[in-house]
Amino acid sequence: MPSKRRAWLLCVLCLLAFSLFLMNADAAMSGIRHALHLCAATVIPSLFPFTVLSSVLVQSGAAAALGRHMQKPLRLLFGIRNGGEAWLLGILCGYPVGTSVAVALYDRHELDRASLMRLLCAVNLPSSAFVIGTVGTAMLGNRSLGILLYGACLAGGTLSAVTVCRFLPKPEGRAEAVSLPRMPPRRMTAVCCEAVTLSASQMLSVCGFILFFGALVSVLSALTEPLLPSGIVRTLLFGALEVTGGVSLSHALTPSLAAILTTAVILGWSGLSVHAQIAALAAPTGVSLRPYLVSKALSALLCALLTACLLPLVPHPALSLSQPALRDSASSLDLLPILAIALLSTLHRPSKKTI
Repeated sequence: MPSKRRAWLLCVLCLLAFSLFLMNADAAMSGIRHALHLCAATVIPSLFPFTVLSSVLVQSGAAAALGRHMQKPLRLLFGIRNGGEAWLLGILCGYPVGTSVAVALYDRHELDRASLMRLLCAVNLPSSAFVIGTVGTAMLGNRSLGILLYGACLAGGTLSAVTVCRFLPKPEGRAEAVSLPRMPPRRMTAVCCEAVTLSASQMLSVCGFILFFGALVSVLSALTEPLLPSGIVRTLLFGALEVTGGVSLSHALTPSLAAILTTAVILGWSGLSVHAQIAALAAPTGVSLRPYLVSKALSALLCALLTACLLPLVPHPALSLSQPALRDSASSLDLLPILAIALLSTLHRPSKKTI
């Protein structure tokens, strides 16, 4: 019966979206054009080279050699033994590279499902090129702010993953005991050609999600403009759907402090568009994404908190401790522990049966 209700709900939502796109065709087309520009100018240049290189590292076996040196921090932080290459590449290259590597390790029986569930909470971070280059330098006009935001995203994402993993079942340990056959050596030309082909296919999938959510955000923007004029609430709403478009809106906020903290929240959450990409990659494994989503929500709160704490270290002429907005933001940060507890209460330790 619940499955029938979900099917009917999905049908109603699809019909509603279909009607919205038909009645606001101009806004939808404008959103797609804007999303195409974002893909061509930002997403593909900042992601595609890293995707190709990460695929080469995985297929050549070099990533496994790197991952072996990450086993101790993985065990201490997240309670797993394998997957260091996915964590490292997720930090360096950004999403969805970490997830694609983690799923590949699961397919090769180097991770069990519980380990994959934990690893997904840790490997999905925005890339350094996007945060430092695009957000910090191009949008906020301050490279130091970009470095600060990336550090906050890295620290907040890791802390949220560590916290959520404390509420998850322990890995069964069977995957570590699997003896995998030695892979025959492959020619480097074949590895590079396959890496480019797979990465191009992955880029098409990523851009497809961005195009759809770009159209959706544009239609919702046209519908809600009379009710929600430009401001923090509107920016957070659209940033919750698509990270790149939300960040591009946030840098126009005044004062600058509001723009920086709003950007931190959006980067920490990463947007439903990214979550849909992660869900598409992880779907064949059957792993639950609820811990991942709780981790991303907690990461958004921690990114804002860490950014607010670290801002005095970055000189910025538009920021002043006497600004009323700074006092309001500081007082609102008192709510973060309450919100974090509420998020973690959605997790519970399942029974030690299959996940």
